[in-house]
Amino acid sequence: MSAGNWTTIESDPGVFTELIARLGVKGVQVRTREGVVRVLDGVQSRIGLFLWQVEELYSLDVDSLRQLEPIYGLIFLFKWQPDPRQRETSADYEERDVFFAKQVITNACATQAILGVLLNHPELEIGAELSQFREFTQGFSSELKGLAISNSDAIREVHNSFTPPHALLPEIPDEDDEKGEAFHFVAYTWRSGAVWELDGLQQGPICLGECAEEAWTERAAAVINERIALYAASEIKFSLLALVKCVGWCRRTALEEQLAENWVRSAQLEESLPGSASPAREELARCRADGARLSSLLDEENRRRAQWSEENLRRRTDYVPAIFNLLRALAAEGELRPLVEAARAK
Repeated sequence: MSAGNWTTIESDPGVFTELIARLGVKGVQVRTREGVVRVLDGVQSRIGLFLWQVEELYSLDVDSLRQLEPIYGLIFLFKWQPDPRQRETSADYEERDVFFAKQVITNACATQAILGVLLNHPELEIGAELSQFREFTQGFSSELKGLAISNSDAIREVHNSFTPPHALLPEIPDEDDEKGEAFHFVAYTWRSGAVWELDGLQQGPICLGECAEEAWTERAAAVINERIALYAASEIKFSLLALVKCVGWCRRTALEEQLAENWVRSAQLEESLPGSASPAREELARCRADGARLSSLLDEENRRRAQWSEENLRRRTDYVPAIFNLLRALAAEGELRPLVEAARAK
């Protein structure tokens, strides 16, 4: 892989969550849940960024969105086609401190969309790398910001680290590729008192109107529905992701704090036990029981993270050589043909 290349990666919440974490972001995770517009059929997302949570939605109604609050951004994936609407980009977005980068690379449009949300929320812990990137690109034009993303070794290396191994088989042409169909990501977020559409193919961000932060998702949902209405009824290739607060990460942090407090209190009780009355002993017993419960819950959260890491390792592993050698060994023992014939007979 030559320097500067961006590859496609699998669209999976575990992948996205670990991507964001590797970039140093805290408090946000990527997760899929049943419930957003219409499910994307057969198209891989190309995103790179962890500790966020990305919820895949199947409904844009207000109640569904409120269940996910706080929502930092919405990422909409759709089949690109020329937009017949005349829409003006904002002329004063830089004065309003809105981060916007033009898209200059093809395989990382989802990564860029997520960066657009992350870098427009200064209250989030985005880590040293992205903080330095935001500071470095301050004052850059949208074109230069796009080039800065494409030339960032740190962002590209994290993105490319999730590239699935290339199978040693002939590639089957994709019908969508033959038709010249392209899919594109657009981000929606709230910043400086307004809702913004961040489309890297535009000259700048589009202001969707002023509103309170608590109501921004309703406005964004209306705009997304308008875009969907531009397509024929047969088009079903849409997907919507919500970048929300990472419940698991916050819960793990809270559990660690509670467990530390429990240890301190237990130590204090143990020191006061000689000559103490039974209430102190009873409180110590409760503290120890609570400590065991908190440790169990913390282990559960850590196991979930470990499972994601294990699944991501499997995604990056090329199993073709092992499968090939297994089949060759079966053939050498004369066991392969009977297995094939038995499978065909089913």
